[in-house]
Amino acid sequence: MNIKILKVLNPILLLTVVFTMVGLVGYIKIQTAPWYKLHFISGSLFFLAAILHLILNWGWVKASYLKRKKSGK
Repeated sequence: MNIKILKVLNPILLLTVVFTMVGLVGYIKIQTAPWYKLHFISGSLFFLAAILHLILNWGWVKASYLKRKKSGK
């Protein structure tokens, strides 16, 4: 079931990163509120999607990075 959710979630992560960067560049160049709102809203959605992505992949993270080191004795 996680695979089906991740197939939708991963493109959402990509789009939110793109919109966040577009909003940031637009705000830096033009400095109007709509660009800031785009940056803020898409950045917030990215943060939430990234947390969900981490939760769904926690088993892999745990297996890959949080292994306990075995003592050599």
